[in-house]
Amino acid sequence: MKENEASFVLNNKTLEVVDIPGHERLRYRYADFLNVAQCVLFVVDSTTLHRNVRPVAEYLYDLLANPIVQAQKIPVLIVCNKQDMITALPKIKVQTLLESELNRLRSTRTASVEKQESDEQEAYLGYEGEAFVFDHVDNPIDLVEVSISSKQVEPITDWMLALA
Repeated sequence: MKENEASFVLNNKTLEVVDIPGHERLRYRYADFLNVAQCVLFVVDSTTLHRNVRPVAEYLYDLLANPIVQAQKIPVLIVCNKQDMITALPKIKVQTLLESELNRLRSTRTASVEKQESDEQEAYLGYEGEAFVFDHVDNPIDLVEVSISSKQVEPITDWMLALA
């Protein structure tokens, strides 16, 4: 298991893409590419998110709280995959689940940082005293529904073209 790198052409523009597997042993590798990232596609399995929301939200929290992501205001697209399946959650439900879990994570992580008084603190996500929502983050965060296996990926390419 390792990252996969590829190039593809989208409207006469060559884009370099790096796919970091979501396995726990490799997740940290995303940080190696943030200095050159133009955007991040964060793919979630819409059919299993309700069972795996905590680890998915932890990974997303780490990404959004990363100082490079925040300083460069790297756009993030949350890709709600497997929309061809009847058990897939719609993107609004995915957003609600993630925002709610990120809000809980923010509370626990903020409390643990205050206790440790670490030199390297994570940035606070959102507004203090308010429930977390993606709109409270400086980075543009969007959600789209796709089915990669069915090759229904136009929302991704449209989003990437809008950034260019």
